[in-house]
Amino acid sequence: MDIQDLGALPRQIDEAFTKFPAIDAVIVNAGVQILLDYTADNASTIGYPTTADITKEITTNLTGPTVLARCVIEHFRVSRPSQASLLAFVTSGLGLVPVTMLPIYCATKSALHYFTVILRNQLKNTAISVVEILPPYVKTELDVAHADEMAKRLGGKKPQGMPVKEYVASVVRGLEVTEMDGKIQKYVAEGMPRAAVEAWVQAVGPMARMLHTDL
Repeated sequence: MDIQDLGALPRQIDEAFTKFPAIDAVIVNAGVQILLDYTADNASTIGYPTTADITKEITTNLTGPTVLARCVIEHFRVSRPSQASLLAFVTSGLGLVPVTMLPIYCATKSALHYFTVILRNQLKNTAISVVEILPPYVKTELDVAHADEMAKRLGGKKPQGMPVKEYVASVVRGLEVTEMDGKIQKYVAEGMPRAAVEAWVQAVGPMARMLHTDL
């Protein structure tokens, strides 16, 4: 489905659950990454932040996934009111440790990270496991349009990405790990993203608990 077509998402989710009523897991993997440079002074400059690019990135990375969450949760409540189900979101380590060339991408992935945390807390007394998946650098088409420029601006070579099949296998293994409450572990991550999320939980966790929020 086209996650930017917000008005069509409820109908398309309805159709998916009608066709496959036994769905018990949904992983929201939508994402677009655009190099944007707010120092660029005209549209002909590399990275000029056009309104279309800004809107596309926010809609794809944040608005669409949050609308999808509502639609999926409503179906889980009807089809699996007391049976275990999974709702997972693919965020990014760059949502916790940002890089300057990707301002909207980092901001939206950070927002989706916090949305996932809050949603997990809101659904803690349900059978729905809300999981955040934070990938390392994986070989995909996500950055194909600007990988060389990114490497140039970072002063080095392009990083060696993990093959998609290898990463997917690691995610499947991560989704098999459960916690004391029987739900799937909160974070499926490795490498830099794992270190980042663990550091964040350790640093912010005590303050979050004062607000009755479990990280």
